[in-house]
Amino acid sequence: MLSWQGFPGATSYLIEYKTPIVSSWISRTTSTTSLNISALSCNTGYTYSIQASCPQGASAQATSTFTTSACTGTCGSLPTRYFNADIGDIGFAGSSCLSNGIYTITGSGTGITGSSDQFQYAFTNLSGDEYMIAQILSQDAADPADQAGLMFRDSISNTSRFIFIGTTSSGGAELAWRSVAGAVATTMTVNGISAPYWVELSKEGSVYKAYISQSGAAGSWTEVGAPTDLGFSNSAYLGMAVSSYNNSLLSQATFGSFTVEGGDLPVTLINFSGINVNNLYAQLNWTTATEVNSSYFDLERSGDGMHFVTIDSLEAAGNSVSPRNYADKDENPMNGHDFYRLKIVNRDGTFAYSNIISLIFGNGTVLQLFPNPAKDYFMVAAGTNPVSVITVLDATGKVIRQLLNQNGSSLITIDTRSLSAGLYFIRITTTAGTDIQKWIKD
Repeated sequence: MLSWQGFPGATSYLIEYKTPIVSSWISRTTSTTSLNISALSCNTGYTYSIQASCPQGASAQATSTFTTSACTGTCGSLPTRYFNADIGDIGFAGSSCLSNGIYTITGSGTGITGSSDQFQYAFTNLSGDEYMIAQILSQDAADPADQAGLMFRDSISNTSRFIFIGTTSSGGAELAWRSVAGAVATTMTVNGISAPYWVELSKEGSVYKAYISQSGAAGSWTEVGAPTDLGFSNSAYLGMAVSSYNNSLLSQATFGSFTVEGGDLPVTLINFSGINVNNLYAQLNWTTATEVNSSYFDLERSGDGMHFVTIDSLEAAGNSVSPRNYADKDENPMNGHDFYRLKIVNRDGTFAYSNIISLIFGNGTVLQLFPNPAKDYFMVAAGTNPVSVITVLDATGKVIRQLLNQNGSSLITIDTRSLSAGLYFIRITTTAGTDIQKWIKD
């Protein structure tokens, strides 16, 4: 429930809200001074604004934030650098999970058609030419027209340019695309096809192509429609999408063998973790879901979270569509905070980095904020005292965002892609007190 002090003479109030990762807002209007909103994702921060409508015109917007309660259940986390979000004004909160190489995606919404879209999206962001392949293993037929498939998207907005190839429960394979933001999408179907079925999307510059296959074997692919120039060529969002096509329902689909090749992501990393073993050495472990032309992993360490050096290298699998486990040790950790990451190197020399993890050896009492300056995110590593709340304030002292560290994590990442460049103050509350540090967004 959102509630606020009434504005004298106001006839109604406009409420808008969204998660930081999504660029389009959901709107509600009420004549009262409170509003219940539903279909919210668990353990997620939201930004909202309230604006009064009066006979003289609209007031200025008042903005604030809130964070929903922690998630329950056993939903496995997505690989590093992958995110999930409900796009559009969905009826029920969706979810995206990964377990043993199988993605289970649940989504509501009125579909991936028309002039705006409503669905659950599990995605990453890459630059350059790439293609992705997946086998749609199952659909639950919550609605005969529910949709499950692969998507390239220009932005995380409900009206952005996109291309989608997937299956419906009863309508065959479906290709949909929008080349002008906000325009009505174009669709075409191939009858007689249902899950399990293979789908593929490729990107070459701003030209996109869609394919389907019953077996996924070489030589079995059929192009659907003609190559389409969607007008966006550099950075693109790509991943798996599910919509129930009926906003009063949730639809669930499963995907296997999800593979991305090209761009800057040679490996789909499920997790990267580490433990301090008796204050003697760091045990590092990671698992990949898929690998495409991977060459090797560099294990890198840093004392400040910004300047890393390579301490070991391990050969990668090369090509794999099943989970692979890796392990390594740092026999000589530094006293205090030790930050670790993987440099994942492809056979053609391109590379990507994993998430950063932090371990404390010896006397690591001081918390750290890094990188600084930065663009897309910053991280807070707790010292001896656990971090409870992280608050982002702008240069005037206005609260922009607040995150409750409900899980007691010792390394917390704050997504800052929606913030404007400039100076911010980061207020970090621990069990021992409050620390305020300056942070600059490039």
